[in-house]
Amino acid sequence: MNAPVSFWEQRWADKADIVVIGAGLVGLQSAIKLKQKFSHRKVWIIESSTFGSPASLRNAGFACFGSLGEILDDAKNIGLDDALGLYALRYQGLQKLISTYGETTIGYENSGGYEIFKNSESEEFDRIAEHVDSINEKLFEVHGQMSFQIKKSSSFGMDIHTSAIFSPGEGAIQTHLLYETIRKHAVSLGIEIFSGLQVESFHPLESLKWNLKFANSDISVVAQELIICTNGFTRQILPELDVAPARGQVLVT
Repeated sequence: MNAPVSFWEQRWADKADIVVIGAGLVGLQSAIKLKQKFSHRKVWIIESSTFGSPASLRNAGFACFGSLGEILDDAKNIGLDDALGLYALRYQGLQKLISTYGETTIGYENSGGYEIFKNSESEEFDRIAEHVDSINEKLFEVHGQMSFQIKKSSSFGMDIHTSAIFSPGEGAIQTHLLYETIRKHAVSLGIEIFSGLQVESFHPLESLKWNLKFANSDISVVAQELIICTNGFTRQILPELDVAPARGQVLVT
């Protein structure tokens, strides 16, 4: 049973200007941008778990912006120009992240990345590898180097195809350092982060505001603007959307 909500608690809860649901990397960065643009407004972040779960602290720390196979796969769905544009945006986003916080602070390493193939996927490797030169030419202006190289993978000690496609511009990030750094940045700007509040529903008010109700608290929050940054789990509060989380598995060696 939840404790009764006091008059002062509700008065305080009615003071938010902008509420961001989700304290993951996307929610934190969204709140930061909003606070930088509207410094006079109160920006709150509401998170159901202790930290921004599940993806923000449950990923492999890949500082990636697209393998050659991924680009070609995207091109089937959105066209080659848009697929290359998406690659460029990812790369530029990573560079902005590094320039904002510094490599050491977020644990960034420019280690490069490999796209590997099973022994049974030699034809798939050949199909993708034949595009190396043409895609490199199209992407050269993005970062001034060859985006992809074919390298031997026999030294990896894995039962895989003897050749792999190397991406020299990619790297790795220490995810916990990245999250900690961005969260501290948000707090330093005056953004308030409230954990342990599960948004159950929200509805508009006549005064062009939003009223948020919680599954585990009788308090309600009123905000002028509402931003939802729950990614794969957005359907929990917007069931009409065709969005579902995708499970990933990472092997750390």
